[in-house]
Amino acid sequence: MSSPNSCCSECAGRVEFAFGNHRRRIADRRRSTSLTIMPIVAFCVAFLAAPVSASAQVEAIPTFTVTSNDVVQSSIMVFHMGGTNDARVSIKFAFTEAGASRLWEFYHANPVGQEVRYQIGKFERAFKLDDRKHFGREGFWGLPFAEAKNLEAGLKGQR
Repeated sequence: MSSPNSCCSECAGRVEFAFGNHRRRIADRRRSTSLTIMPIVAFCVAFLAAPVSASAQVEAIPTFTVTSNDVVQSSIMVFHMGGTNDARVSIKFAFTEAGASRLWEFYHANPVGQEVRYQIGKFERAFKLDDRKHFGREGFWGLPFAEAKNLEAGLKGQR
């Protein structure tokens, strides 16, 4: 049977110093288990955090924003195409000198072939830059009716 100063039958009859060592061995064993689990937890956290950090590094697409001041208002032309089940609309317009100059700077600030975006009010259109030589006129062909309304409103500064 163990004495009141011992923790188990192994330690019975030993002096207090041995009792302290036994306790220290138990604490060391518990600590070694927690030290084994910590790298596993750290690995899991790193593994789960990797996709989050990768998605946070998505590159922004360069955007050319057209305002009503960039467009000659009298040049906006809207063409409704008939003969199809799905109504399509084409819109053409001319840039002011300031708008054409901004567009020229945008084209020369980005490499040919890069994906960029037009934003005109609520209308957005992504495209790849080509080797453009003239910057005075622009047009969008075959748009669905809702997109064409957004484009026309954006060109006129209504939305």
